[in-house]
Amino acid sequence: VCDPFRLENKKSCLVYSADSDGDFSFEEDLKLLAPNCEIYTFDYSLYKCPINICTYHQALIGKEIYGTKTIAMLMKELNHQERELDILKMDIEGDEYSLFEHMFNPNSTNKVYPRQILFEIHIDQRETNITHQLFDYLRINNSFIT
Repeated sequence: VCDPFRLENKKSCLVYSADSDGDFSFEEDLKLLAPNCEIYTFDYSLYKCPINICTYHQALIGKEIYGTKTIAMLMKELNHQERELDILKMDIEGDEYSLFEHMFNPNSTNKVYPRQILFEIHIDQRETNITHQLFDYLRINNSFIT
């Protein structure tokens, strides 16, 4: 997380975490650092968040195909559409490409601009152009990449 101490004193903080696969160490550490953060965890498998750490929702994050839900859909379902999404953390096994393509589509009416995006990238050596395109989406949308 970039500048985590900014979150420490923030009155209202919103975090979405996708596909932690039952590992809640990120959520636990973030809650210690920034107790005012509301942390929502999304995973297709059934897990239970540690008490007073996060709220779990069974959902697949993607670009609204094959039963997946977009970030905008989740924000609407949770009545967060008027809130700032401070952190979007995800490990969605290759679907980050289509999710970012959908999130940053200039024709989209439901754009979401998380302040920070933390993700594990899954590179297919045969399709490196897709990886370049992913970083182009981030760059074009004024994202700072570290």
